[in-house]
Amino acid sequence: MPLKTISLIIISLIVVISHAQSISINANIVNYDKIKRDIEIYVNNEILIWQAQGKFEGTNSYLKRVNSTTRAKKVVEFTDNKINSIARDRIIPTIESSEYDPDNEIYELKIIGLPAIYLNVPTINNEANSFDNNINSITFLNPVYALTEKGFMLIAANIYNPINYRTYYYNYKNKIHFKKNDIQLSFDPIKIITSDYKINVDGQNQTAPVSITLPNSKENTRADSSSVRFILDSKKNIAVIGLDPIGISINNILALEIRVSSEIFKTGKFNLLERKKMNEILAEQGFQLSGCTDEACMVQAGKLLNVELIAGGTISKVGEIYSIDLRIIDVETGQIIAVSTRDIKGTIEDVLTIGVKESVANLIMYD
Repeated sequence: MPLKTISLIIISLIVVISHAQSISINANIVNYDKIKRDIEIYVNNEILIWQAQGKFEGTNSYLKRVNSTTRAKKVVEFTDNKINSIARDRIIPTIESSEYDPDNEIYELKIIGLPAIYLNVPTINNEANSFDNNINSITFLNPVYALTEKGFMLIAANIYNPINYRTYYYNYKNKIHFKKNDIQLSFDPIKIITSDYKINVDGQNQTAPVSITLPNSKENTRADSSSVRFILDSKKNIAVIGLDPIGISINNILALEIRVSSEIFKTGKFNLLERKKMNEILAEQGFQLSGCTDEACMVQAGKLLNVELIAGGTISKVGEIYSIDLRIIDVETGQIIAVSTRDIKGTIEDVLTIGVKESVANLIMYD
């Protein structure tokens, strides 16, 4: 008897195309149906492994770990992992041509085999000019892809200009105004089953829904995906505790801690607890923050601070290499929800001005 697979809904982005902007079929996708099947097989196998009860896992712990909500989240995670694994094997983002809107400081970048993206590159310090002069040297770091019926599309990336060492952070959720075609990108949150990805041009929309449904499971159960959001609308409260230094002076680590907090605040995605207020609260509770780098201690601090998320990590130096390891922990569940590791060869000033900024950008990529 063949094993019945789990009935789950896999997220896929919906592409909305207006008459003013066409998106060509992605040259990097050969067989959409085959890719869907590969994803279905992968997600089914991973879910079966994940939901199996461990040999030493008690019933209460198992039921807390495996339920309709956590299973639906895992479907999103496994689907995203497989889509990006396939895409990165097939695609090396290469800029084919570009147009620049100097009024809004926005580049329209046409990428070979992918839909165009819109990127903010300011004119200050000749950044836009340097970007244009070195267009063939531009590098896409940590690209994140989505899959539509027309092929893959780039939804996030760190775009690096090696000539002036500038990194630009692209995310499809950013609201953009491009003067040349009066284009404004406005994206609704993507939800399981009925996701929406919209490109608004002159106020006209077309919608093309995409969904992938896996076969029924032998348990005949379905993940309750209604409570799971691929993109969260509201900001969460976050606190940044001290970083654990290895081979770095106390004065330098304090400066780096302040910069991590500043970069997280500048993303505009969180309500950041002020450092002074955080220290006051912990002092009143008699809580010692020094050396608090493991997950259990970070969660305890987060509960005392009454925040939803707690951020921390380690910054170390070995030889000429600095390693920045940051993570965000969900205080309620105690689970690590985001991790960023960045190695940088250079000075402590490079770590402060470049390394921390890029590490935080990677950390909040899947907010």
